[in-house]
Order: sequence, then C-alpha cells, then structure tokens
Amino acid sequence: MTAPEEEVVRRLRQLAGVGPGAAATARALDRARAALAAAGARPPRPRAWPRRIKMLLKVAAGILVVVGLSNVVSLQGPGAGGLAFAQVQERLKEVRSVTGTHVLRRPGQPDEEFRLLILENGLVRVEQPDGGYTVTDTRKHRALLVTPAKKQATVLEGLATRPPADLYGLLRDAPRRAVRRLPGRELEGRRAVGYVVRVDEAGLAGGEFTVWVDPTTGLPFRFEATEKDDKGRPVQVLLTELVYDVRLDPDLFSLKPPADYAVTRHGLAELPPEPDIKALREPEVRPGVGLGPVKFGMSKQQVIELLGKPDKEEARGTGLSYLSRGYALTVSPARGVLMISCFTQQTFAIRVRDFRGKTAEGVAMGSTRADVEKASGKPDKVETNGPATTYLEYHKKGLHFVLFDGKVVQLTLHPVR
Repeated sequence: MTAPEEEVVRRLRQLAGVGPGAAATARALDRARAALAAAGARPPRPRAWPRRIKMLLKVAAGILVVVGLSNVVSLQGPGAGGLAFAQVQERLKEVRSVTGTHVLRRPGQPDEEFRLLILENGLVRVEQPDGGYTVTDTRKHRALLVTPAKKQATVLEGLATRPPADLYGLLRDAPRRAVRRLPGRELEGRRAVGYVVRVDEAGLAGGEFTVWVDPTTGLPFRFEATEKDDKGRPVQVLLTELVYDVRLDPDLFSLKPPADYAVTRHGLAELPPEPDIKALREPEVRPGVGLGPVKFGMSKQQVIELLGKPDKEEARGTGLSYLSRGYALTVSPARGVLMISCFTQQTFAIRVRDFRGKTAEGVAMGSTRADVEKASGKPDKVETNGPATTYLEYHKKGLHFVLFDGKVVQLTLHPVR
C-alpha cells in the first residue's frame, strides 16, 4: 500500500469513529486500488475493520441517536430532578447541530483527539490535529479527505455505509429491552444523570455504551464505550465537550476539493448492472492461469475485449476495476496481467458487489479455512492480524486468501514462477 493510500486508510478509520455513516466509513479504501502494485508485490491485506467501524458508528451516533429511541419508560432517580430518558429524547429532537471532541484512549499511549462538527442533515466534518479534515455526506454516500500539508485531496463516491437514520432504527428497539439508569454523580464539574444503552452488535465490550446527561438542559454531554482493537486490547472511546446548535459556516461542509490540490477519486456513485453472461458474472478462479477467460500475460486491450469495459480504470490505466462484479486486475504495459484480486463488500469502504465466482474445487467467498485446505492443501504460510483476520498463502500456486471471522473475504492470484 502506498503512502497516500495509508493516509486514506488512517483518515477513514478516524472518520468511522464519529458515527456519521461513512463508515465512514470505515471500510474505506477501494481494495482494488490498493491491489495495484508492482509485479511480485504481496497481495493487498485488508484491515480487520468491520467490527470496529460498526461499533464506533453506534457509539458516536449516540450524539443524536436518542432522537430515535421510543417507548422509553420514565426513569426517576435522586438528584436528577426526575429526568426521564424520554425527556432527553424530546430535547434532542430540537437539535440541529452538534460540535464536540472524539477521543480514543489506549493504556500507556497518548490520547487521540479529533474535532467533530455534525449537522442534522447528515453532513459531518472531522478535523485532525495536523490540520487535515474529512467531510462526509452520509445521505449521499460521499466523502472528501483533505491533507493541507501535502496539498492532496481524495474524493470517495458510493460509500458502503448506511445513513445515521438506519443506525437510529437499530437502536430504537434498545430501550424496550435494556436502558438502565445509573446513580447520579458529579462529572466534568457538573451534576450528571447516566443511562446505559445496550445494542445487539459485536464490537462494543458488553454490547453497550453509556450516555451522561445534564439534568438542567436535558441534553447529553458525554458518551462512553469500550471497544477492542485488532489485538483484542481494550480501547476507551469518548465523545465529550458537546455543544448544541452552534451556527456553523456551510463552507466547512463543502465536498469540493480545494483549488490547486492534487485530487484522487475512488468508487462509483452507482454500480452498473451485472453482465448477463455467467462467465463474466461468475468467472472461474484458475490459480496460476487467470480468471475466467483472462490469462496472465494478456494485454490491457485483450482483457477489455474479453471482460468488457471496466467500471473504473486506476493508476493511469494499469488497474482495471470491475467493482460491480467483485474483481480487479493489474495490467503492466510490458508484461500484461500481473495480479488479479477478487473481493467482497466486507473489505471495501465503497460499494462493490461480492465476487460470485469460485475455483474448480468450489472454493468461493464465504468458504472456511477447512474448505480452502481441503482444496489446496496446507498453506505455505499462515499469518494473522488480531483475532479475526487470517492470511493463507500458497506461493507455489500463486494463490493467497484473506479470511475474516473464519470465512474467505478476498483472494488474490499471481502468475506462478
């Protein structure tokens, strides 16, 4: 992965932490773009983001999530003035903007802090300590990442995320099952009323987050949760210093790249329909040979004649991305097809269709490690990235698998030397 791509990954992971729906997204980077490497390069390795992104979305969406909570019983308590969670809900219905600070706190490490600006219409801005920023339109599934220090901007179209309204819907049922009142306490120099909201989603330790409310205003001023990082270690997630209904300059939420910046673009606003021809829609994976009718060494023109026009050309035309079919090819002007990557939505931040092809032995997306080893034997190398992600490498076959939660989510083909 190149330095600019690493920056996109880093920024989108931060963006995922604010809950704007761009998954921010989370999964943030076009994996096909990341696959565009020189001959002999290792296959791209998608990060184990899915749980992290889903969890962070739910925590941060808590800023406005109470808007969607319904049928909440009145929870009385000493020192709270009888404040009911339903009253918090009603107050938040009036909110049109929120600003605050998102904090990731790891034991023995400095806190990571990002400034958040969120509008009721689904626009979110995340400001980095280094001056960079990200703007996301969660309803139109678009994002802009800006790095002033390098005068670079990245535009993402077709983000594979749901708008916050869907997250509200997920949490809307939570109070009927589990909203727990906490004893009143002093927090950040003010009297606080606490509520624990439980959600049925992996990623949150205990599947819940805590909302602290100022009983005088009836508005939340702090959200807390604990997540697990890629190595299973606890990370405290905070949303704090919340201020409501601040007038914000609309230009802060512009998705237009700054003038004179180098701009890269990923993704498609809409995926084209799948082809009618099964061999193109569900091509056979042929290790050491190619994919469907395409063989290693074929020229770019030969590939396009066989597969049709790609959905997107990357890296000055050396990358042919068929995002609507779940695969991409790297083609060298001198050496032809060098790499083929087949993938699923689980490894992408932008919209793609899951690859529907398979090997002659029936190995496909969703196959287990046992399925892979039954078909291909023991791998030459096995690596892991945290408890969820496993890499199986078959060097002699030119075949590499990425598994998440025990299921294949990506495979990469190389010529056999």
